[in-house]
Amino acid sequence: MSFIGIVDNEKTVNQIKKEIKSKIQKNIEIITINNKSIENLSKIKFETIVINKKIDNKIMRELLKKAEYLILNSDIEIDKSIIDGIDIKTITYGMNHKTTITASSIGEEEIIICIQREIEGIEREKVEPQEVNIKMKNKNIYDLLMKFTINMVYST
Repeated sequence: MSFIGIVDNEKTVNQIKKEIKSKIQKNIEIITINNKSIENLSKIKFETIVINKKIDNKIMRELLKKAEYLILNSDIEIDKSIIDGIDIKTITYGMNHKTTITASSIGEEEIIICIQREIEGIEREKVEPQEVNIKMKNKNIYDLLMKFTINMVYST
């Protein structure tokens, strides 16, 4: 079993669990990481850590040292030293034009997501740069970009 840790609120993580676990073939467990729970998670080896909210904890660096992937919302402010010197595949998402995955067009009911650089998935498959048109059920662009990025890493 693989573990995905998501730094976000419990409600958002539970919603993502429902949507993602049905699409991913791999046996995964998705766990909420927050300032309250992080102390108890120090023994878990996460395959992927997703940071969608700011977190202030030195234990996060220890979790990242053991992880293979970091999926990072580049529009939030984090202390960049948390990843200094750590060998981890990092995929960024957000509204910033320098991110790996961004929204190139946002409409009322759909969004065009742009993969700007090649991504290597968990099974070592490559996802080439491309644009993908997605129907929007959730109006939170960051949650949508996060789910899309996780799917790209695990569904390739």
